[in-house]
Amino acid sequence: GVSLSFLIAFQQKVYFSKNRLIDDAEAHYVANTRKLKFLRKLTLEQIKKKIINKPQAILRELVLEIHKSSKTFVVVSSLRSKFKSTSLAYMAASYMQHDDIKIAIINFSKKNRSRKLDIDTDKSKIFISVENDGNISLLEPKGYLNPLDFLSQHKFFIHMKELSEKYDLIFLCADDKDSLSVGRAMQFQEVFHVMSVRTKHTKIESLTQICKTLPIQGLLHD
Repeated sequence: GVSLSFLIAFQQKVYFSKNRLIDDAEAHYVANTRKLKFLRKLTLEQIKKKIINKPQAILRELVLEIHKSSKTFVVVSSLRSKFKSTSLAYMAASYMQHDDIKIAIINFSKKNRSRKLDIDTDKSKIFISVENDGNISLLEPKGYLNPLDFLSQHKFFIHMKELSEKYDLIFLCADDKDSLSVGRAMQFQEVFHVMSVRTKHTKIESLTQICKTLPIQGLLHD
């Protein structure tokens, strides 16, 4: 059985060794997401309530690393992990709910919702808020069915800078192949990069490409 597992892993070119995965990522902060599983499929509101009653050391330390970096932009990526990037962003943002900071979360791996759900009606805005929960706002680039297309906008960086004047922290989330696109868009920018990975599923080539494009500061593995 072990030999068969090694053979499958080799053929699929995925990480079979957790130690090798961690070594290749070269992240400053590494943590196992096992204790966060009960939060994985919850909504933002549900996560905030759970964290109040049951604080998590992993999230506290991750938030500490983010604050220490003094970065406004936080890229959260997921490479075939059980934890989606937005779920991790919800957890980190929820842990900051008592801080006097405004947080925006943008999911680049999900098609935009119906315009009927828009909260903002100002047509001049580049981003629209589809959900607000206290100091946390879920945003979408206006006018794009696929948010990834917004990355290729000529004024992408200008728009992001304008957004940073309204929010203290901005989470840019992407899963699997979309992670590299967001990584390329934010390459050479001042960002804190958090990645979620999974042994026997995360591909070696994918991790290598992203690490070259956007180094990882926080690695969460399951």
